This record gives sequence, C-alpha cells and structure tokens, in this order.
Amino acid sequence: MRNKLSSGPVFVRLSLHESPAELYMLGMLSMMDRMLNIPMKQLVDLIAINSRIQDSLLGSLKALGRALELCRYHEQGGDPRV
Repeated sequence: MRNKLSSGPVFVRLSLHESPAELYMLGMLSMMDRMLNIPMKQLVDLIAINSRIQDSLLGSLKALGRALELCRYHEQGGDPRV
C-alpha cells in the first residue's frame, strides 16, 4: 500500500479549482482514522477543521469530496490518464 501522506500534492495537481491548503489538509487527514484506529466521525469531532473538509472526510461528494474520491480512485489503479 502506498504511503497516503503523499496524497496532498496529488490533490493540488488534480483539483485546480480548490484551495491547495484545503486539499493538502484533506489528504493528510484522509488516513488518520486508520492510523489512529478510530472512526472518522470521532476524528472530525476531535479536531478543529472547516466544514468543507469535515464533510468531505465524512463522505460528501461536493467540492473537496470529489477531489478525495478522485485521488482514491487514482491510488487504487484507476485510469492512469487522470
């Protein structure tokens, strides 16, 4: 399994319409639930993050959530042209 901590820069390249800082933070947080062995809902309740990042981490496919899903698709061997 690839090191997901490198996800931040992938988000920056894949989603030019979103804030690079938010995309980077989303990439960093997207694996924290597994690293800490706690549910994502519990994790987002423990840390102060904006609602866009929180919603994306909890599965929303709006804005930042689309970037997260695209990154997951790419990391799982999706279309290499993405």
